[in-house]
Amino acid sequence: MQKAMLLLCARRAVASFCIAVGVALVLYALVDPPVRDTEGSCSAGGHVLLFLGLVFFSPLVETLVLAILYSLSRFFFNSLVSTCFAAVALASLHALVWWGWAVIVLVPFMLFAIPFSVSSDTIEKKFMYSLMMHSFHNFYVFLAVILATLFGC
Repeated sequence: MQKAMLLLCARRAVASFCIAVGVALVLYALVDPPVRDTEGSCSAGGHVLLFLGLVFFSPLVETLVLAILYSLSRFFFNSLVSTCFAAVALASLHALVWWGWAVIVLVPFMLFAIPFSVSSDTIEKKFMYSLMMHSFHNFYVFLAVILATLFGC
């Protein structure tokens, strides 16, 4: 992948991450998120698994689902509606853990779905572009989790 493309993906992922953090801060100020057990996840092995899951596995699976949802909805709707549908559907899956996660990840998923609708590139390039944005976004999430763990948040 070209260096300019990677930098563009990284910058757009910063934007999606900042939006998600802003939404999360407002949401957490209004509603208490569920408490989760983090015992054992602070070990070095836990961090490696978290990194692999957040930066590689999750973006790959979620971007694939996003591409499939977008592609299938294009049979019935225009590009804008398909982008929104795919993002809302995937964000809704995050609500299975806690409804607030759907709200937090909605805008990032909208940004991850945009390459499928606006580019004239091949589907493979669109997928890679969306995947790279998603991976960079999740890398920033990983860094935030590590910093929060180090500072006891």
